This record gives sequence, structure tokens and C-alpha cells, in this order.
Amino acid sequence: FFVPGLLRRSDDYCRFHARQSLVLLLSFILVWLAILLSDILLGRVLGSIVLLGVLFEGLAWFIHNVVGGLTSLVYAALVVTCIVQASLGRRWRIPLLGSYAERLGFLS
Repeated sequence: FFVPGLLRRSDDYCRFHARQSLVLLLSFILVWLAILLSDILLGRVLGSIVLLGVLFEGLAWFIHNVVGGLTSLVYAALVVTCIVQASLGRRWRIPLLGSYAERLGFLS
């Protein structure tokens, strides 16, 4: 998002895609922070409880590996889709995140 946002600030098309990529990146970071916090809370804190600890450690493993892996795959697919749509000259809004990108005012 830095390159189109900084080099072509006057171009509305570049600002649109810079806002989209910024919102996508920030949402990916927030989801991964939530995954890591749940891993710490479930795996390390609640995982030390006798008898129930195995259940919490298993849940932490599932969230970290399965949910985290799916999150990364979705992020990669969205990045590729955004690159393809931008190269075709289309203003494709990311589902669920596109409306947040339009509200960003600092790239206006």
C-alpha cells in the first residue's frame, strides 16, 4: 500500500487500492494477534490446569494451526485477487472490508 499511496497520491484509482490493501493488511494482523493471544491463554495459561489442560492445549493447537493456516490462505487468496483486479483496471471491493477502506480519510 505504500507505493501506490505515496507515489501517486493524486490518482483516485491508486488511492482506492492503497486503502484496500492497508485495511486488508491491518485486518490480517489483528486476526493473527487474536490467534496468538488465544494460543497463549489456552495453551500456556489454561493448559497448566490438571486434567482439563490437555483439552485446552488441544484447542490452542487447533486454533493456532488450523484457523491460523486458513487465515493465511484466505489472506493470500485475497492479495492475489486484489492484484489481478487492479491489473485489469477494476475497482473490486474486498467483501466485508471494502466499506472500511472507503472510510479512511488519510489517503484522500
